[in-house]
Amino acid sequence: MSSSFYSRSESSRGHKHSSGKDSKHRKHHTSKSSGAVQGPGLRFLFVVNEVTFDQTYNERFPLDSWGNTVPPGTAAAYEREHVGRVFQYDSGHVAPASPEYSWYRLGESSPGGIGRYSPGGAFQMMVPYKTGTVFACSSHLPIIVAECDVLCDPTWVFKDCRCGNDGDSFRWNLLSFYGTRGFTSVNAVAGGMPHVLGGNPSWIPSLVPSVYESPDENAARSTGLGGDLPTIIGLMAFHGRRERASDVFSNGSWQQNQWHGSRSAPNGYPRPPDQPRGFVIHIAMNIPLEGFDEDAIDDLKNEFEGVEMNTIFVRG
Repeated sequence: MSSSFYSRSESSRGHKHSSGKDSKHRKHHTSKSSGAVQGPGLRFLFVVNEVTFDQTYNERFPLDSWGNTVPPGTAAAYEREHVGRVFQYDSGHVAPASPEYSWYRLGESSPGGIGRYSPGGAFQMMVPYKTGTVFACSSHLPIIVAECDVLCDPTWVFKDCRCGNDGDSFRWNLLSFYGTRGFTSVNAVAGGMPHVLGGNPSWIPSLVPSVYESPDENAARSTGLGGDLPTIIGLMAFHGRRERASDVFSNGSWQQNQWHGSRSAPNGYPRPPDQPRGFVIHIAMNIPLEGFDEDAIDDLKNEFEGVEMNTIFVRG
């Protein structure tokens, strides 16, 4: 069962006010990695949905401790999501998934997922792996991430924490990194290092802003970028036009675990007086959800995560 998200070819939430649901498969990957490993390649589905703000939203955008504008903490502030095409990653090969796959959200403020129509016409949801949100705010606050879907999960910045709140809430975290021997992993939870580990990476500034370059002149040459998949895919999406982020993955910019797109910083970063720009990224396994109980799904997620965290998704 657990091998069904592997290809045959080669290859936490930062702070949560909650009852601890989904905690079985959530880990904080802030310790040193042992480096990328060789093994069976991953196969998964993903979708990038751009979110836009409700222009009639009558509350001011929140600010962080240094006065930078950050995304609102409630789903009510978002006007809509611009749903992207579903793609499949198979051992480095990225292509549009077949037409029967699509994004589905039951209703406003409800979780969503990737599903497909069976030959009999029934719609089957795929096993979800993880969902994350990535925002670029300004040149002073380049990238922030949250392990959630902002269209149904409340978020907060550190200075706004009121411990003891009821329900779930997710902290916005600065982009951070961990790894060793030139292999850099992006981190979606609190902690990690404020700069990449390898020297002269091929994906700065195209995917990761230059401010995150390693200050170590003697750093081992970068071997690649790995880590949290929603964050990596979200960083790529800023190369897409507004409301057309999926174009990045249709034109071959990410293939064979290499970035073939622009080597410059994305044109899609917001510039004053632009509002922050962001995406909700959902990752699913190409396995129908029906028939799996919670423990079996957690086992799948744990095994998938073990491979994800040791895979180079962008070489160089």
